[in-house]
Amino acid sequence: MKNKKLIYGFALSLSLIFSLLYFVAFHFYTPSIAQEKSVQLYMNQIGLYKKEANAQQVANELETHSVKAYIYKNDDLYVVVSGVDTKEKKTNENGEQLKSLSYSYLLKKVSISDGDISSLIEKKDYEKALEMIGNQSKGNAG
Repeated sequence: MKNKKLIYGFALSLSLIFSLLYFVAFHFYTPSIAQEKSVQLYMNQIGLYKKEANAQQVANELETHSVKAYIYKNDDLYVVVSGVDTKEKKTNENGEQLKSLSYSYLLKKVSISDGDISSLIEKKDYEKALEMIGNQSKGNAG
């Protein structure tokens, strides 16, 4: 009977020790879900322009038709996009609106794994997110 209590005590002690080790290992040494999370961003690219004034003109034309347009710089080009959203359906709806206004566009899908950009996208601050995406492409070009 004494051996049985000793065996149970030893088994309980070892299970507590291993549980604590696993908790520490998985809690502190694995990346958090937020860091692993990748966000999909959809947008309709309307044009690429060397001159900012040309890009601004297109963006202003779209705004007169109640279409929100964004401009961001990618390398030495100004990119005009519209329909920026995390839901492809909303971007496609924007594409239909662009078609009805006789604008041509390309549907773009961008996977974002950068935590800062992802948080901007979750806040729907697409202007800053696109600016950061453009800045990152400069860093990746070299």
